This record gives sequence, C-alpha cells and structure tokens, in this order.
Amino acid sequence: FMKVLLAALATFSFLTAASADCVSESAIRNYDVDGDNLILQTSRGNYIADVGVCPELRWADGIGFDKFSSVWVCDGDSVITFDMGGRATDRCTIWSLEKSQ
Repeated sequence: FMKVLLAALATFSFLTAASADCVSESAIRNYDVDGDNLILQTSRGNYIADVGVCPELRWADGIGFDKFSSVWVCDGDSVITFDMGGRATDRCTIWSLEKSQ
C-alpha cells in the first residue's frame, strides 16, 4: 500500500509541476541574461528565471539544466554554466520561473 501511495504522490507532483510555470527543455531555443534573470526564449514565448546571484552566468559560453524531471525545467531546478572548453563553471538554483507577459 505504501509503494502505491508514494507512486501516486510522485505522479501528482510531476503533473502539478508540469502544469505550473515550467517549460519543456526541448522548447528552449535561446537564452539571454538580464541582471539576476535568465531569459529563456522558447517556441511559445519567453520565460524569466530568477537565478539570484549567479556570477558566471553573464560570461557563460553555454548553459545546461539539472532537473528533477526529465522533460520540464521548473523552479527548484539548477542552471549549470559552461566555459568554452565545456567545463562546468557554476551551478545556480532557479528560484522562480514565470512566463513573460
């Protein structure tokens, strides 16, 4: 019974996260940096990710995500910055993610 309950809770949490302000990683086409915000440009508009203080983000040659889901990027996930050599240079938490108006 406990395994079934845990599986149901995990499924509910996943569905809830996907329906909140999350974005499919495959929809991200480009990104820009504006202060402490990472602007994710997607096929369905822009999303603003508040990453707080993330010193290497402005200078990153690329970014990636460490996600709780295999598909969605949501608040609580992390942005990983990479230099030109492909080395990870920083890891920053996404504190909030909102669709831009």
